[in-house]
Amino acid sequence: MQREPNRETVDVVLLLALGAAIIWILPTLTLGDPDLIRLQATQFLLLAGAAIVIMTERHIEDSARARARRGAMVVRQPEAMQAPSAAGGLHEAPQWGSV
Repeated sequence: MQREPNRETVDVVLLLALGAAIIWILPTLTLGDPDLIRLQATQFLLLAGAAIVIMTERHIEDSARARARRGAMVVRQPEAMQAPSAAGGLHEAPQWGSV
């Protein structure tokens, strides 16, 4: 499929996986088996790393969108309203609305 994954679904699945990893680590810690603890810690760190990467990517995307919106909102002034001409500023800007 050629569409982006649903953000909310990814968030919920990642949070559930982190919660499950924490729940599974607790009994492992009481056993005291270093190999099993190392395996569980590795799985937890992989999930935590994925969460950090996703949060960072979303922050970058959101800030890029905000910059793009600000750039689109910049209104260009007519040339007559810009800074005085290089000839010494002898020309005044026209008065809008005057007849």
